[in-house]
Amino acid sequence: MTQKKENPNKSIIIIFGTILGAIGVITQIVLYKTGHHLDQGGQAQRTASIISILSSIILIVLAIYMQKRANLKNQIVDEKGNSIGFSQGLKTGVAVAFIGALFVAIYNYIFITSIEPDTVNKIIETTRKAYIEQGLSDDEMKLNLENARNSVVPVMIGGIIIWNLFIGFVVSLIGTGILQVLPRKK
Repeated sequence: MTQKKENPNKSIIIIFGTILGAIGVITQIVLYKTGHHLDQGGQAQRTASIISILSSIILIVLAIYMQKRANLKNQIVDEKGNSIGFSQGLKTGVAVAFIGALFVAIYNYIFITSIEPDTVNKIIETTRKAYIEQGLSDDEMKLNLENARNSVVPVMIGGIIIWNLFIGFVVSLIGTGILQVLPRKK
């Protein structure tokens, strides 16, 4: 029985996206509790980035694999005999990454506005010190710091979502390609 169905299984996306988001939030909480949430480029930040990227790779590829298995179980294949096409693999992976990113973005927004509202001031102070080292004039520094204060939250939230979507796209593209090449079990 050959059918073509392009809708990814929503429960797979929700489960893996939620796990990915939970890992991201837990990583952020650990950074905060250990006092390393503002250490740009520090060892703790690098470790958190590695955990984030590895968990994204593992969970996105696993979600695509589970989608492939669900399609095989339901005898859903395309004209070429693939149980998961590039389109469906990309949709699944990017959707998992997006859900994970939403969790982390929402946590960061709550963190900055409620848990640690002084975070923006700490970021601005760090930026001010960097500007002094660069030798910016007082007028330039004042203007740049004012702009930074107004844009730090939207840029942070947008950056989280865009970065995760990019990682999700790349991992989905590669993961789907690999899963299409692997022989299917009968």
